[in-house]
Amino acid sequence: MGIRGFRLGCVLIGVLLICLLPCSIRAQDPGAGAAAYRTAGQAIRTDKPQDALGPMQQAILEDPENLEYQYQLGGIYLRMGWLDEAEVIFRALIAQNEEAYRKAWFDVAHIRSRRGDDAGAVEALEKARPADPGRADYEIGLCRMKLNEYRKAIGSFRKAEAARPDLAPRAIAQEGICFAHLKEYKEARKSLEAALKMDQHPETAAELRKLLAAVENAARVGKPWHVTGAVGFQYDSNVLQDSLDEAAHASGEGDGAFVANVTGSYDFYRNDSWRVGAAYNHYQVTYFTQSDSGVIGARPALYAQLNKAPFYPGLEYQYSHFWAGGDSKADVQTVVPNLTIVHDEHWRTYIRGEANWRFFRDVTPDDRVYNIGITEMYMMKGGKAHIRAGYLMTLDDLVDSERAGYVSHGGMVGFQYPVYREWFVDVSGLFMWRDYDFDPVLSLTRTRRDTEQDLNVLLRGPITSNLQMNFLFQYIWNDSNIVKMVNNESFDPYNYRRAIFTCFLTFDY
Repeated sequence: MGIRGFRLGCVLIGVLLICLLPCSIRAQDPGAGAAAYRTAGQAIRTDKPQDALGPMQQAILEDPENLEYQYQLGGIYLRMGWLDEAEVIFRALIAQNEEAYRKAWFDVAHIRSRRGDDAGAVEALEKARPADPGRADYEIGLCRMKLNEYRKAIGSFRKAEAARPDLAPRAIAQEGICFAHLKEYKEARKSLEAALKMDQHPETAAELRKLLAAVENAARVGKPWHVTGAVGFQYDSNVLQDSLDEAAHASGEGDGAFVANVTGSYDFYRNDSWRVGAAYNHYQVTYFTQSDSGVIGARPALYAQLNKAPFYPGLEYQYSHFWAGGDSKADVQTVVPNLTIVHDEHWRTYIRGEANWRFFRDVTPDDRVYNIGITEMYMMKGGKAHIRAGYLMTLDDLVDSERAGYVSHGGMVGFQYPVYREWFVDVSGLFMWRDYDFDPVLSLTRTRRDTEQDLNVLLRGPITSNLQMNFLFQYIWNDSNIVKMVNNESFDPYNYRRAIFTCFLTFDY
């Protein structure tokens, strides 16, 4: 006979004593039994059931007719994980006096649930109902949830609220979870918000707030259409400067600007795996002084995304038209393939390619730009924080044969971290180097080589569930190997510094 069989045999002897109580020997010292019972109770309260076992057995020896001692012994076995032994005791007590020990059906239900038999647990809880209807309905609701019977679970939780007002905060919270599983996000939000207004333990309230945020996010994701808008202010210390312009003609031209961006999308086909739809984006930057440098962009797009773990590939086609200084500037056609790979709860890989065909309506040469990048991300703090590193390669092929194209390589590192509740700071650094083909427009004697360093710092956080505040600071350093002479002094015409500060509100619906 193994240890488990020996334990069960001892329990069966105890059960026999329960059934033969009228003929059992009376306790010699009931007071000693009560003292042992108190000792066992102290061990149980300190969550040390193994220390309670001996005193409780001693209490039973001192007072074998006390069924409450037997019931507490079953509870100790249950806490120790001795499920068979505990069930034998609870069922014996029910057989001996079901009216007095109907509460033992709650323990039988708990044992069945731990064994994975939630349907059996519901049966036991129905028998326990007369002892405590509110508790029975609440626990039936929990079992129904595990059986994915969310609609029935909601009915049980509502019965529990009516019978036991003290269970209402937990029952209403569970209702919200059920509605979320049913994808009835409006009702889920209503239940969770109601639960948060009740008296909740601080840790429970924090979990409910996280759940409410997840429900709101799922509601947005679950809609076939989305609208995102951003409006704000931007200050650029060097408006006219980019890597192809000589710093001698642009340095120091700072200006403020109004920034607006609106995107709408609609999934005209979706199922558990696919999203296929159309989108439209409007982008506008209006400078206060350098009005000719303002840009307006309009970009309709078509997209398809496969959501099937662990690979999430997607493809998007964009057609863009840009206006600069009030005049049509360029048409751009873009194809964007992308792939996300979720390795586990910590690691993510993002691969993104892009092919642009840009057609300018002025003297600017048309070009074809291709890039591909990969970013590896390590998630922390339940996805709220991460560190990342990546690589980006870009090929810019100018159409006119007399102009040169260039190849650039970039390395990036960054991290995101929560700083206060749902507010996050994101910091990244980018180092790029570009190799230009020989271009007589740039230099008659040397092939151009550039290095660029970017620093980006973003602080963002919610104001309401749909409104987010963003503060973005960017700083760019650019240098090249080109040297020019002006007034007998040499300088690098592509050496420039540029700082951009942007403050904007984002609305997501």
